[in-house]
Amino acid sequence: MKQLLHLGALILALTIMSCNQQPEQIAPIAGYWEIEKAESPDGETRNYKVNTSVDHYQLETDSTGFKTRLTPQFDGSFLTTGDREAFKVEKGKNGLKLHFTTPFSNHTETVILLKEQQLILTNEAGMRYTYKRYEKMNLE
Repeated sequence: MKQLLHLGALILALTIMSCNQQPEQIAPIAGYWEIEKAESPDGETRNYKVNTSVDHYQLETDSTGFKTRLTPQFDGSFLTTGDREAFKVEKGKNGLKLHFTTPFSNHTETVILLKEQQLILTNEAGMRYTYKRYEKMNLE
């Protein structure tokens, strides 16, 4: 019986640790993402059912890249303002951080979760943003 309790405690500990692991690789961020929801530190949540823009992340190296905001078009192309936010990736003991630099501001976002189909970021103000991988419109 005692061994069964120890085994149960071990399984529970491993489950909790696997849920809290920080992403170590930034490569899956490359591509197009659309926001699903934004959550403020005071608990307000805004769900996005329709998006008129998507964020495109492009990696130049394993530690640098840029983000561009795009507007999808019905023909599958995108419109852009040409504005790019360069970022550097910092891999630390608390996971991945993206340090963005533009001519107008600098800010940091922490990668909470990064999977092929889901991205969760938090910013310095405590806002939490959940994204899903963008899928082109299918009008057929």
